[in-house]
Amino acid sequence: MKGKQILVGSIILTLTGLGLYLKAQYDLMMKLCYSVGGYRLIRLGVNETVAEVSLKITNNDALKANILGSSVKVYANGTHIADINESAQFHINPQKSVTVPLRVTIRPKQILSGLTQPGVGANIMKIKLRFKGYVRVRKLGIPIRVPFDFTYTIAELKGSSSDKTSC
Repeated sequence: MKGKQILVGSIILTLTGLGLYLKAQYDLMMKLCYSVGGYRLIRLGVNETVAEVSLKITNNDALKANILGSSVKVYANGTHIADINESAQFHINPQKSVTVPLRVTIRPKQILSGLTQPGVGANIMKIKLRFKGYVRVRKLGIPIRVPFDFTYTIAELKGSSSDKTSC
């Protein structure tokens, strides 16, 4: 009888420890850090402009993260202008960063239609671009979606890197 109690107690302690460990790993997965490290114009046109935005993802965990893809909605001054759905898979080693190029196709007329005030040219660098979405991550065989939401002006994106980091 005493042997069964020890066995049951050992199983309960093991499962509790495993549960606490998995919870700690889940919390670390949710703390991936993101920043946008500038952009590069690929094609510039009145009807369609294609840019590549560099999304930097930092893994602050002691375990490797497997990125399964991402889904991002892009807004310009509150107007939805693009969807980005990346299915490229890659790994981020512990305590390291990786830069992921996200290709964005926008329609400039759609953005500028909301800017009807005089002096639009002077305000173009003040357009606020909001990136809202998630990255699909797998650690320890458990897939989850890690959300992010950050906003930059075009002037802030113009530089090669940004000081804004979202964790």
